[in-house]
Amino acid sequence: MGHSFTNYVSDGNATCTAVGTKTARCDHGCGAIDIVVDEGSALGHSFTDYTSNGDATCTADGTKTAHCDHGCGATDTISNEGSALGHSFTNYVSDGNATCTADGTKTAHCDHGCGATDTISDEGSALGHNYTAVVTAPTCVKGGYTTYTCTRCNDSYTVNKTAALQHWYGSWSFNGDMTHSATCLRAGCGYVCTRDCAAYTVTVGDNLVSICPVCNNMDGIKMSTLKATVTSVDNGVNGIPKRGELSVCGLEAPFDGILYMLTVAYEYDEMLDEFTGMVHIEIALEMPDELPEFQLVRVDVTEADEDTERTEVWTGIEYNYEDGVLGFDTDTAGIFLLLPVE
Repeated sequence: MGHSFTNYVSDGNATCTAVGTKTARCDHGCGAIDIVVDEGSALGHSFTDYTSNGDATCTADGTKTAHCDHGCGATDTISNEGSALGHSFTNYVSDGNATCTADGTKTAHCDHGCGATDTISDEGSALGHNYTAVVTAPTCVKGGYTTYTCTRCNDSYTVNKTAALQHWYGSWSFNGDMTHSATCLRAGCGYVCTRDCAAYTVTVGDNLVSICPVCNNMDGIKMSTLKATVTSVDNGVNGIPKRGELSVCGLEAPFDGILYMLTVAYEYDEMLDEFTGMVHIEIALEMPDELPEFQLVRVDVTEADEDTERTEVWTGIEYNYEDGVLGFDTDTAGIFLLLPVE
Protein backbone atom coordinates (compact mmCIF):
# COMPACT_ATOMS: atom_id res chain seq x y z
CA MET A 1 0.00 0.00 0.00
CA GLY A 2 2.84 2.47 0.84
CA HIS A 3 2.81 5.28 3.43
CA SER A 4 0.33 8.09 3.18
CA PHE A 5 1.08 11.48 4.95
CA THR A 6 -1.58 14.15 4.77
CA ASN A 7 -2.11 15.72 8.21
CA TYR A 8 1.06 17.74 8.92
CA VAL A 9 1.28 19.65 12.20
CA SER A 10 3.79 22.43 12.89
CA ASP A 11 6.58 21.50 15.21
CA GLY A 12 6.58 25.08 16.71
CA ASN A 13 10.22 25.57 16.03
CA ALA A 14 10.03 28.47 13.59
CA THR A 15 11.94 31.65 14.63
CA CYS A 16 11.54 35.28 13.67
CA THR A 17 13.88 34.87 10.74
CA ALA A 18 13.84 31.12 9.93
CA VAL A 19 11.10 28.65 8.96
CA GLY A 20 10.43 25.69 11.18
CA THR A 21 9.31 22.11 10.40
CA LYS A 22 6.07 20.23 10.43
CA THR A 23 5.42 16.50 11.05
CA ALA A 24 2.73 14.05 9.90
CA ARG A 25 1.99 10.42 10.97
CA CYS A 26 1.13 7.83 8.36
CA ASP A 27 -2.54 7.81 7.58
CA HIS A 28 -2.56 3.96 7.81
CA GLY A 29 -1.62 3.97 11.45
CA CYS A 30 1.60 2.11 10.94
CA GLY A 31 3.39 4.63 13.12
CA ALA A 32 5.65 6.01 10.45
CA ILE A 33 6.25 9.82 10.55
CA ASP A 34 7.31 12.39 7.99
CA ILE A 35 9.07 15.69 8.84
CA VAL A 36 9.21 18.41 6.23
CA VAL A 37 10.07 22.12 6.08
CA ASP A 38 7.15 24.30 7.13
CA GLU A 39 7.41 26.84 4.37
CA GLY A 40 6.35 30.36 5.31
CA SER A 41 6.33 29.62 8.99
CA ALA A 42 9.05 32.22 9.94
CA LEU A 43 7.44 34.41 12.59
CA GLY A 44 8.95 37.79 11.66
CA HIS A 45 9.82 40.33 14.35
CA SER A 46 7.10 41.94 16.44
CA PHE A 47 7.80 45.31 18.21
CA THR A 48 5.06 46.76 20.35
CA ASP A 49 6.49 48.00 23.65
CA TYR A 50 8.62 51.02 22.79
CA THR A 51 10.52 52.85 25.53
CA SER A 52 12.07 56.32 25.24
CA ASN A 53 15.83 56.43 25.02
CA GLY A 54 15.95 59.80 26.85
CA ASP A 55 17.86 61.45 24.06
CA ALA A 56 15.42 64.20 23.12
CA THR A 57 16.84 67.74 23.15
CA CYS A 58 15.14 71.12 23.58
CA THR A 59 14.68 71.50 19.83
CA ALA A 60 14.79 67.89 18.43
CA ASP A 61 12.74 64.74 19.06
CA GLY A 62 14.56 61.81 20.61
CA THR A 63 14.17 58.08 19.85
CA LYS A 64 12.40 55.12 21.38
CA THR A 65 13.36 51.43 21.25
CA ALA A 66 11.44 48.16 21.53
CA HIS A 67 12.69 44.57 21.97
CA CYS A 68 11.11 41.92 19.78
CA ASP A 69 8.02 40.46 21.41
CA HIS A 70 9.22 36.92 20.50
CA GLY A 71 12.29 37.25 22.69
CA CYS A 72 14.77 36.83 19.87
CA GLY A 73 16.82 39.76 21.20
CA ALA A 74 16.27 41.94 18.14
CA THR A 75 15.53 45.64 18.79
CA ASP A 76 13.85 48.40 16.83
CA THR A 77 14.64 52.11 17.35
CA ILE A 78 12.40 54.79 15.85
CA SER A 79 11.84 58.54 16.24
CA ASN A 80 9.92 59.45 19.35
CA GLU A 81 7.64 61.95 17.72
CA GLY A 82 6.76 64.99 19.84
CA SER A 83 9.34 64.25 22.47
CA ALA A 84 11.39 67.48 21.95
CA LEU A 85 11.69 69.06 25.43
CA GLY A 86 11.42 72.71 24.55
CA HIS A 87 13.48 75.29 26.46
CA SER A 88 12.79 75.86 30.16
CA PHE A 89 13.89 79.16 31.75
CA THR A 90 13.28 79.61 35.47
CA ASN A 91 16.37 81.06 37.17
CA TYR A 92 16.64 84.63 35.89
CA VAL A 93 19.61 86.72 37.07
CA SER A 94 19.91 90.50 36.66
CA ASP A 95 22.26 91.68 33.93
CA GLY A 96 23.17 94.74 36.03
CA ASN A 97 22.27 97.16 33.24
CA ALA A 98 19.44 99.12 34.87
CA THR A 99 19.82 102.92 34.79
CA CYS A 100 18.41 105.60 37.06
CA THR A 101 15.29 106.00 34.92
CA ALA A 102 14.98 102.72 32.94
CA ASP A 103 14.56 99.09 33.95
CA GLY A 104 17.38 96.74 33.03
CA THR A 105 17.19 93.14 31.82
CA LYS A 106 17.60 89.72 33.40
CA THR A 107 18.82 86.53 31.75
CA ALA A 108 18.26 82.80 32.39
CA HIS A 109 20.10 79.77 31.00
CA CYS A 110 17.95 76.85 29.84
CA ASP A 111 17.30 74.42 32.68
CA HIS A 112 18.11 71.52 30.35
CA GLY A 113 21.71 72.64 29.91
CA CYS A 114 21.50 73.17 26.17
CA GLY A 115 23.27 76.54 26.43
CA ALA A 116 20.32 78.58 25.19
CA THR A 117 19.56 81.82 27.07
CA ASP A 118 16.51 84.02 27.43
CA THR A 119 16.69 87.76 28.27
CA ILE A 120 13.64 89.70 29.43
CA SER A 121 12.92 93.07 31.05
CA ASP A 122 13.68 93.18 34.77
CA GLU A 123 10.55 95.04 35.77
CA GLY A 124 10.95 97.53 38.61
CA SER A 125 14.75 97.42 38.56
CA ALA A 126 15.28 101.11 37.65
CA LEU A 127 17.74 102.44 40.24
CA GLY A 128 16.38 105.92 40.77
CA HIS A 129 18.69 108.91 41.07
CA ASN A 130 21.24 109.10 43.89
CA TYR A 131 21.84 112.80 44.38
CA THR A 132 24.60 114.45 46.35
CA ALA A 133 24.45 118.13 47.23
CA VAL A 134 27.15 120.73 46.67
CA VAL A 135 26.50 124.15 48.18
CA THR A 136 27.95 127.14 46.38
CA ALA A 137 28.00 129.97 48.88
CA PRO A 138 27.04 133.45 47.69
CA THR A 139 29.78 136.01 47.24
CA CYS A 140 29.59 139.75 47.20
CA VAL A 141 28.80 139.82 43.48
CA LYS A 142 27.36 136.36 42.74
CA GLY A 143 24.37 134.59 44.18
CA GLY A 144 24.61 131.27 45.97
CA TYR A 145 22.85 127.99 45.17
CA THR A 146 22.79 124.29 45.89
CA THR A 147 23.49 121.83 43.08
CA TYR A 148 22.25 118.26 43.32
CA THR A 149 24.12 115.83 41.01
CA CYS A 150 23.34 112.13 40.54
CA THR A 151 26.41 110.01 41.28
CA ARG A 152 25.34 107.49 38.64
CA CYS A 153 24.16 109.44 35.60
CA ASN A 154 25.32 113.03 36.31
CA ASP A 155 21.77 114.39 36.06
CA SER A 156 21.68 117.62 38.04
CA TYR A 157 19.42 120.43 39.14
CA THR A 158 19.89 123.64 41.09
CA VAL A 159 17.79 124.92 44.01
CA ASN A 160 18.00 127.25 46.99
CA LYS A 161 19.21 130.21 44.98
CA THR A 162 20.20 133.16 47.12
CA ALA A 163 21.05 136.72 46.19
CA ALA A 164 24.58 138.05 46.10
CA LEU A 165 25.67 139.31 49.53
CA GLN A 166 26.87 142.68 48.31
CA HIS A 167 30.06 144.14 49.66
CA TRP A 168 30.37 144.64 53.41
CA TYR A 169 32.79 147.45 54.01
CA GLY A 170 34.87 148.14 57.04
CA SER A 171 35.76 151.61 58.23
CA TRP A 172 36.07 154.29 55.56
CA SER A 173 39.29 156.29 55.23
CA PHE A 174 39.44 159.85 54.00
CA ASN A 175 41.60 160.15 50.86
CA GLY A 176 42.27 163.87 51.13
CA ASP A 177 40.31 164.82 48.01
CA MET A 178 36.76 164.68 49.41
CA THR A 179 36.60 160.96 48.64
CA HIS A 180 36.88 158.04 50.98
CA SER A 181 37.72 154.36 50.53
CA ALA A 182 36.98 151.09 52.33
CA THR A 183 37.92 147.45 51.84
CA CYS A 184 35.27 144.71 51.75
CA LEU A 185 35.49 142.64 54.93
CA ARG A 186 34.10 139.42 53.47
CA ALA A 187 36.63 136.60 53.34
CA GLY A 188 38.30 136.26 49.98
CA CYS A 189 36.91 139.47 48.48
CA GLY A 190 39.32 142.30 49.15
CA TYR A 191 37.49 144.74 46.88
CA VAL A 192 38.36 148.37 47.61
CA CYS A 193 35.61 150.88 46.99
CA THR A 194 36.20 154.62 46.57
CA ARG A 195 33.34 157.10 46.66
CA ASP A 196 32.69 160.77 47.19
CA CYS A 197 32.28 161.81 50.80
CA ALA A 198 28.67 161.98 51.98
CA ALA A 199 28.90 165.43 53.51
CA TYR A 200 26.73 167.47 55.80
CA THR A 201 27.38 171.21 55.39
CA VAL A 202 26.80 173.43 58.40
CA THR A 203 27.70 176.93 59.54
CA VAL A 204 30.10 176.86 62.47
CA GLY A 205 30.98 180.30 63.75
CA ASP A 206 31.71 182.33 60.64
CA ASN A 207 32.67 179.27 58.59
CA LEU A 208 30.74 176.87 56.38
CA VAL A 209 32.21 173.43 57.03
CA SER A 210 31.58 170.08 55.37
CA ILE A 211 31.34 167.03 57.62
CA CYS A 212 31.27 163.39 56.42
CA PRO A 213 29.82 161.02 59.05
CA VAL A 214 31.02 158.01 57.02
CA CYS A 215 34.79 158.60 57.09
CA ASN A 216 34.68 161.10 59.98
CA ASN A 217 36.38 164.02 58.27
CA MET A 218 35.52 167.68 58.64
CA ASP A 219 37.05 169.66 55.80
CA GLY A 220 39.88 167.12 55.78
CA ILE A 221 40.36 167.01 59.56
CA LYS A 222 39.91 163.52 61.01
CA MET A 223 37.20 163.33 63.65
CA SER A 224 37.48 160.84 66.50
CA THR A 225 35.26 157.77 66.72
CA LEU A 226 33.37 157.93 70.00
CA LYS A 227 32.08 155.08 72.12
CA ALA A 228 28.30 155.23 72.06
CA THR A 229 25.21 153.12 72.59
CA VAL A 230 21.70 153.47 71.26
CA THR A 231 18.49 151.97 72.64
CA SER A 232 14.93 152.16 71.41
CA VAL A 233 12.52 154.30 73.34
CA ASP A 234 9.13 152.69 73.97
CA ASN A 235 7.40 154.47 71.11
CA GLY A 236 5.84 151.57 69.18
CA VAL A 237 7.92 152.05 66.02
CA ASN A 238 11.19 150.44 67.12
CA GLY A 239 13.49 153.36 66.40
CA ILE A 240 16.73 151.58 65.45
CA PRO A 241 17.33 150.86 61.74
CA LYS A 242 17.32 147.17 60.81
CA ARG A 243 20.75 147.30 59.22
CA GLY A 244 24.00 149.19 59.50
CA GLU A 245 26.28 150.08 62.36
CA LEU A 246 26.05 153.03 64.66
CA SER A 247 28.68 155.63 63.78
CA VAL A 248 29.29 158.43 66.27
CA CYS A 249 32.18 160.85 65.76
CA GLY A 250 33.32 163.98 67.50
CA LEU A 251 35.66 166.92 67.05
CA GLU A 252 36.68 169.56 69.58
CA ALA A 253 35.95 172.29 67.09
CA PRO A 254 38.65 174.90 66.49
CA PHE A 255 35.94 177.53 66.18
CA ASP A 256 34.95 180.21 68.63
CA GLY A 257 31.82 179.43 70.54
CA ILE A 258 31.76 175.68 69.88
CA LEU A 259 32.58 173.31 72.74
CA TYR A 260 32.08 170.07 70.87
CA MET A 261 30.76 168.83 67.52
CA LEU A 262 29.16 165.37 67.09
CA THR A 263 27.86 163.38 64.14
CA VAL A 264 25.41 160.52 64.75
CA ALA A 265 24.38 158.09 61.98
CA TYR A 266 23.72 154.47 61.10
CA GLU A 267 26.03 153.54 58.23
CA TYR A 268 25.70 150.51 55.91
CA ASP A 269 27.66 150.23 52.67
CA GLU A 270 28.29 153.98 52.87
CA MET A 271 24.58 154.73 53.00
CA LEU A 272 23.09 156.45 56.03
CA ASP A 273 19.88 155.11 57.51
CA GLU A 274 17.56 157.29 59.53
CA PHE A 275 16.11 156.28 62.86
CA THR A 276 12.55 155.01 62.52
CA GLY A 277 11.43 156.44 65.85
CA MET A 278 12.71 158.01 69.03
CA VAL A 279 15.95 156.53 70.40
CA HIS A 280 18.14 157.18 73.44
CA ILE A 281 21.83 157.79 72.77
CA GLU A 282 24.64 157.76 75.31
CA ILE A 283 28.08 159.02 74.28
CA ALA A 284 31.29 158.99 76.29
CA LEU A 285 32.79 162.51 76.08
CA GLU A 286 35.97 163.88 77.60
CA MET A 287 34.88 167.42 78.35
CA PRO A 288 37.16 170.08 79.88
CA ASP A 289 37.48 170.06 83.65
CA GLU A 290 36.41 173.68 83.74
CA LEU A 291 33.13 172.96 81.93
CA PRO A 292 30.90 175.97 81.37
CA GLU A 293 27.17 175.58 81.27
CA PHE A 294 26.26 174.37 77.80
CA GLN A 295 23.34 173.48 75.59
CA LEU A 296 22.91 170.66 73.04
CA VAL A 297 21.45 171.53 69.64
CA ARG A 298 20.74 169.50 66.52
CA VAL A 299 21.42 171.18 63.19
CA ASP A 300 18.96 170.29 60.43
CA VAL A 301 20.10 171.46 57.00
CA THR A 302 18.08 171.84 53.85
CA GLU A 303 20.48 172.18 50.93
CA ALA A 304 19.82 174.75 48.26
CA ASP A 305 18.52 173.82 44.84
CA GLU A 306 17.30 175.89 41.93
CA ASP A 307 13.99 176.59 43.67
CA THR A 308 14.89 176.99 47.33
CA GLU A 309 17.66 178.54 49.39
CA ARG A 310 19.84 176.59 51.78
CA THR A 311 18.50 176.70 55.37
CA GLU A 312 19.74 175.62 58.77
CA VAL A 313 17.47 174.94 61.72
CA TRP A 314 19.10 174.67 65.17
CA THR A 315 16.90 172.74 67.62
CA GLY A 316 17.66 172.59 71.32
CA ILE A 317 17.57 169.06 72.83
CA GLU A 318 17.20 168.04 76.43
CA TYR A 319 20.16 166.06 77.73
CA ASN A 320 21.97 164.99 80.81
CA TYR A 321 25.71 164.85 81.32
CA GLU A 322 27.01 162.77 84.20
CA ASP A 323 30.27 160.94 84.88
CA GLY A 324 31.61 161.75 81.42
CA VAL A 325 28.54 160.40 79.57
CA LEU A 326 26.22 162.58 77.50
CA GLY A 327 22.71 161.16 77.14
CA PHE A 328 19.83 162.45 75.04
CA ASP A 329 16.83 161.35 72.96
CA THR A 330 16.47 161.98 69.24
CA ASP A 331 14.51 160.67 66.28
CA THR A 332 16.89 162.15 63.71
CA ALA A 333 20.49 161.36 62.78
CA GLY A 334 22.81 164.20 61.87
CA ILE A 335 25.02 166.89 63.41
CA PHE A 336 24.87 167.88 67.06
CA LEU A 337 26.71 170.83 68.66
CA LEU A 338 27.54 171.56 72.25
CA LEU A 339 27.33 175.33 72.70
CA PRO A 340 28.04 177.41 75.77
CA VAL A 341 25.01 179.06 77.26
CA GLU A 342 25.30 182.80 76.68
